[in-house]
This record gives sequence, C-alpha cells and structure tokens, in this order.
Amino acid sequence: MRLVKHRELRDRGIILEEEFSLQGISEDLARIYLSYETRFQNLFRRYAEINGLNNICFFIIDSNSCNASATNREGFNIISITNGFPILIENSFKEEFFTRLVLVGLINNQSTSEAYADLYQNPHLSIKTFMLECSVRFTFFHEFRHILQFNSLKSPSKGGSYSEHLDKSKFSLTRHAREFDADRIASFEVLKYVFSIHRNLSARSDEKFICLLLFGVASIVITINLFYFGIINQMVVIDKAGSKIRAKAHPFYTEKYSHPHPLSRIVNILDYFRSCANDDFPRLKIEPQSVLNNVLGICKLYFESISKECGDLIQILCDELKASVDAINLYNDKLYAQAISDKAIRRLLIRSGTKFDSGGILA
Repeated sequence: MRLVKHRELRDRGIILEEEFSLQGISEDLARIYLSYETRFQNLFRRYAEINGLNNICFFIIDSNSCNASATNREGFNIISITNGFPILIENSFKEEFFTRLVLVGLINNQSTSEAYADLYQNPHLSIKTFMLECSVRFTFFHEFRHILQFNSLKSPSKGGSYSEHLDKSKFSLTRHAREFDADRIASFEVLKYVFSIHRNLSARSDEKFICLLLFGVASIVITINLFYFGIINQMVVIDKAGSKIRAKAHPFYTEKYSHPHPLSRIVNILDYFRSCANDDFPRLKIEPQSVLNNVLGICKLYFESISKECGDLIQILCDELKASVDAINLYNDKLYAQAISDKAIRRLLIRSGTKFDSGGILA
C-alpha cells in the first residue's frame, strides 16, 4: 500500500485542484488542518490495506466551500476534503448548543435526558469531540465506499469521480443508488464507533447508549446539510445594500441532479441506522418516530446556535419532510432495488458475506 503525494498526481495530470497550503495561517488553524489530515490519512491507510488497495492519496483542496470527494483514475485512489470542511465543522459546534440541550431536555424521555446530562458532565468525554469524530468518520467512509465501488467495476482503471457538491446538470439513477449505498455503509461505521465509545464508558447504561446513538446519527444529518448548503456563510447572504438574502432549499425531487434530495438521504440514513442498532441491540427497542423527532430537534437547535436564519432553513426541510414522506419512501425503495442490482455494489455485498436468494434478492 503506497501513500501518494498530491504533487505526484498533479505532475501526471490526474488531478487539477490546488492543494491547500498552511503557509501564512495561524498555529491554531494549522493544528486543526493537520489534525484532520492525519485522521483521514490514518483511516485511509488502515482500510486501504484491509481491502487490498494501493496508490492512495488524501489531500485538502484549497476551497472555502464545504465539500468532499472520491476519485479513482489510472489506478490511483484519491479522497479529498476542502479546507472549508474542518473549519466549518469545528467552529459550528458552539458550546451554547450543548448547554442548551441540557436546559431544554430535548430527548422526549426523562431518563435519557438525564443520561445526556451525565454524559455532558463526564470529564472523560467531550460530546463536541464525539460529534466531530462521527462527522469525520461518516465523511471518510462515505467517500471510501465510492472508492470501493470504483474498484469493484470490471474495468476499475476507468474509475470515476464523485463529490458532495450538488450538480444540477447531471442525473443518473446509478449515481443516486451508489450515494444511497455509500450513506448506508458510512452510517453503519458511525454506529460501530458509537458502540466503541459507550463500551469504554466507566458507567454504562442503555439510556446513555441511546443518547450517544441519537447524537451520532444527528452529527451525520448535520454533516449532510453542511454539504447540501455548501457553506454555512452562504445560507444567509448579505448583499451590497446590507440586506439579508436567505438561501433556499430545493423542493423535494426524485430523478434529478447528481445526488438524491437530502431528505431522501436523511430518511435512508435514519431508517438504516435505527434498523442496524435494533438488530445488534434488540433490547433498546428504538422507535422510528423517536429517532426522527429527536435527531431533527437536535439539528434544529444546532443550526439555530449558528443563526436564526440557519434554523429557519432546517425548519423548511422539516416541513418538506412532512409533506413528502410518502414520495421519499417510494423513491428510497426504488434506490434500494437499484443498489442491490448494481454490479459494483452487488460484488461488494457478496464479498462482505451478504446472501441473495435464487431470485437475486437479499436473503
């Protein structure tokens, strides 16, 4: 397994994006960027070796937008994030968000709310660090799944490139299905991480586990919204006259654009995350409505801690969810069927031990 430098790929003409430079920035900012670079590289090294991949490269793109991408080209496997991603994630999780959650008792269960208060006061656990790590792991494993999808093709040298940027000029049901698959796999990896954190607590309980699960999946939903809106500062734009112009969320759509609508992605993730949690830990008996209410509530408080206008945008998504839930479920069923029939995804599922019946349906 070889870790390739950005400049080698630039010299070969494989990538065109400029690499973000640490020159001229403060020590504190440099420390944040180096921390994210190290975390992504360590994850990439480990899972590339497990999956027999070679010629891997991770780098940070010089761009203030919030984006991540996966590329396979000429035998090189490349994952990148923009320099906007670490800063937006780090700066957006403000302390008032976490303290407010303690005060409002968000989770609709007294024992679980008390569990959150205990976790928040635990000197050996930072909820902020925990949610940041969930975001990093979801982002990495989503992009790494795309890398595996590319390498699972019969002609992996042809490769491809997917990013989290919403491209309105492109639509492919195959692309939507592969995003659907990548979201599920990345969500399951976050679930595994949540379990490891709970297992290492000195005082464990089902209530604390449920609380960590809710915050883990909420961090995923927050991350998807950060990618969806591109950059937090563009959610509310100040024009030259000093007036506020609120960015608009796209109305719900199905077979359009490069990615499924974020509501389709969110529902897919919540359903899969809850289903996997209940399968692995049946005693928890996590209810779908409870997950939906609490995760969206956590997300709304999170975006309100940034600005009122950001909170309003999340409310728009919540209202759109209520109006479009049937269409969302129908489209996700279609993406599920497309995913398990996609040759690249199917090979990965078989390799992981997934069983299919004689009709080619998941057993």
